[in-house]
Amino acid sequence: MRVDWGAVWVVFFLVVAVLGLLAEASKAAPTAEVVYSQSWCKAAGGKHQFRVTHPVTGELVGFADCVTDKWAVEVEKERRWYQAVGQSLMYAQYTGLRAKIVLIGKEYGKYHLRLLNMIWNYQLPIEVEVIAP
Repeated sequence: MRVDWGAVWVVFFLVVAVLGLLAEASKAAPTAEVVYSQSWCKAAGGKHQFRVTHPVTGELVGFADCVTDKWAVEVEKERRWYQAVGQSLMYAQYTGLRAKIVLIGKEYGKYHLRLLNMIWNYQLPIEVEVIAP
C-alpha cells in the first residue's frame, strides 16, 4: 500500500489553516463573561470595567467588572466562583463600597452552593446574585 504524501501534506495544511482561522475568530468574539458584565452593569446603572486604584499610592489594583453607587461587582462564570471571592472583596476594600458577586450559572447549582457555603462559613460581607447563561 502506497501513501500519497502529497495529498497528506495538503490535508495537513488545510487542517492547520482551518484551526488558525478558528483561533482568530475566537479571539475576536467577546467572551460570555464580558457580554454578561456589560449587560448587568448597564441595567444596574453602573460603570463597566471601573479602574480601581490604591487610595494612597495611586497604584492600579485592577478593574472591577462594574461599580454602582452601592457595590463593587465581580461578574464570574460559575466554575470560577472562587476567584470572584477575592476580587470582589479587594475591589470593595479599595472603593469603600459593598462587595457583590454576579455568578453566571445555575441558581442553587453546586458552584452557587459552594460560594454560599464559603460566605456563610467565614461570614464574608459579600452579596450574591445569579444570572442564567
